[in-house]
Amino acid sequence: MTKSMGYWIAGFSLCVFAATADAQVNSGGALWVRGDNGAGWSGRCVSIGAQGTQVFTEIEFGQDHAELLSGFDTNPATPVWTNATPIEGAYSLVDSAEMADVHVSIHQLVLNSNQSTKQTVVSKYRSASSTPDWTYTFPGTTAGNAKVAVSDDGSRIVAVSYQTLTSKLDVRVFGPSSGTPQWSGTIDNFAMGVRGFSLSSDGSKLYLASGTSFIVWDTNTHTNIALYVLMTSLDSAHAMSGDGRVIANGGFNYMDIWERNASGGYTKTYTRNLPGSYVCARIAIAGDGSKVAYTFNGYDTNNHVRVECIDVATKTITMTDEAVGTGTLQNVAADMAMSRDGSRFVVGLWGDGGDVCPEVRLYRSNQSAPVALHNLTGSVFDVDISGDGERVAVAAKAVHANLYAGGGSIRFYAFEPQDIRAAGIPSPGSSINFVMQGQGDSVPSTLLWSTSALATPINFGAIGTLYLNRTGMQAVPAPATNTSGASSVNFTLPNGTSQIGTTLYFQGLFNYPRQLTKNWVRVTVLP
Repeated sequence: MTKSMGYWIAGFSLCVFAATADAQVNSGGALWVRGDNGAGWSGRCVSIGAQGTQVFTEIEFGQDHAELLSGFDTNPATPVWTNATPIEGAYSLVDSAEMADVHVSIHQLVLNSNQSTKQTVVSKYRSASSTPDWTYTFPGTTAGNAKVAVSDDGSRIVAVSYQTLTSKLDVRVFGPSSGTPQWSGTIDNFAMGVRGFSLSSDGSKLYLASGTSFIVWDTNTHTNIALYVLMTSLDSAHAMSGDGRVIANGGFNYMDIWERNASGGYTKTYTRNLPGSYVCARIAIAGDGSKVAYTFNGYDTNNHVRVECIDVATKTITMTDEAVGTGTLQNVAADMAMSRDGSRFVVGLWGDGGDVCPEVRLYRSNQSAPVALHNLTGSVFDVDISGDGERVAVAAKAVHANLYAGGGSIRFYAFEPQDIRAAGIPSPGSSINFVMQGQGDSVPSTLLWSTSALATPINFGAIGTLYLNRTGMQAVPAPATNTSGASSVNFTLPNGTSQIGTTLYFQGLFNYPRQLTKNWVRVTVLP
């Protein structure tokens, strides 16, 4: 037994091999790319789950399949598994639970090549299997759209499908273990399809916007909490915070913020007016409701996008950026996503014909200059960001969205450099490489691991913050740091199929001076 920092560290039992001493710290930027490899598919949708460690997507148009990737993969990324979906699945959307191993997809099957007769299909997956736990098909056909979302803990899944002939919205509420809905019903007078759709983090509240109004719907009582008329309701210019406290929606030259009031309804508390040829395109809200980030497309030339963020408490604009392109192709905002605390967000653009406006843009909410810009050969269609803001996933087309051609990718980025990074697909018995960044040459290093994380991290002052549960925590000796201050060690995961789904937690420790890594890593064993 080795005593350290006032707590006990047990000896380790898994096989560990020291890696070479010339390891480099995990840098920010692109971590891996999953390309179409000549298959011709484009990245249309993507989600990040299990605290930034898993990436989920669904491929469309003749290449139809769902796909899971590991956040720890190396470049180029190889799927952990793929699952064929019915051919001609289209209009796919995906979502993943932040704190659980739950992934959901929704797509529509176009029957008889007729866009007016589409079947809406929902599937729920876990990382352990390419076969969905369950699949549900909405009754009847539709010419409208469909959406799906899952709560942070994976306990509630909500899917909707629009009935074009009746202007009603079919709603289904599921638990993670069964494709039999816990509740089925309709919302009447839902005109012109689903324009806005957000599920609260705990799954208790659902924001829905039609072409004429928005609703906040209670998923427990299956009743409206609030209903308000909208003078303008544009597709995707809508969002609700994870805590359900703040709502935002926008249109031509404006973006409105609504906040929950004492009666449980919502009051419009702020309007951002932007004169000129601007239309609000995308909105993202912090999980805690503290910040609202949004984009305005400039439709005078269709090649510039204005990015802004507002502090909800003070109604102060905290940053602005104008993403300007050249040429005749449309440079518009495709999607955006924000971290739970509102400190970071990502914007994805279609890009421009002159290739001067990077499509992937990472921002802090308190500074106008982007933290990082990543230029692609084509257009972004979808983005997601992990709850802590450390990881960003992007679904993209290989050429501009205005151009008729195939090909594309799913991409994974680090928002900024971290001082501990795992690399390697975590399958049973596989070896995962950890690189830890310290300060100084020849500093003794240790990799700590545990089977659980602390609900409330412990701060040890100058030593740093411990995120791992001390009960059963074990220590793996690592080589002393190299001249760059980095240490690298391989960790062999437990073997056997019974280990699939097991989660381990890792953090680095340096001696002389004693220092914990600021970051920590969660690894779930995949097939």
